[in-house]
Amino acid sequence: MEGTPIYRAPVEQTPQSEPEFTFIPQPVVEPEPTFTPRFEEKEEVQPVFEPKPTFTESSSSQSEQEEELHSITRKHILTLFSHGGSYEEIAEQLNVPVSTVQLVIDSYFESDSH
Repeated sequence: MEGTPIYRAPVEQTPQSEPEFTFIPQPVVEPEPTFTPRFEEKEEVQPVFEPKPTFTESSSSQSEQEEELHSITRKHILTLFSHGGSYEEIAEQLNVPVSTVQLVIDSYFESDSH
């Protein structure tokens, strides 16, 4: 019987009992704060820089500038109308009310008929 393994029956192990733990209450100790909170009065925040306009205003007054703008708009309305644009199309293109387009065109024909 040489070379044949010998079978051994399993050895029964005695179950080990669970270790017993005993709870011993301890007082809870809060840690000391590492900093003292302070509420300071905040200073008014000042802007880092003051924005400046990047354009230079011309010496003409605002009403003169508005009049020039109205003149350009009137010419634009009349040009578009002379090229076959409808009141609605012109108003939409120039972002003005249809009543403004009508007024400009009507006043042009009234001044032309005199």
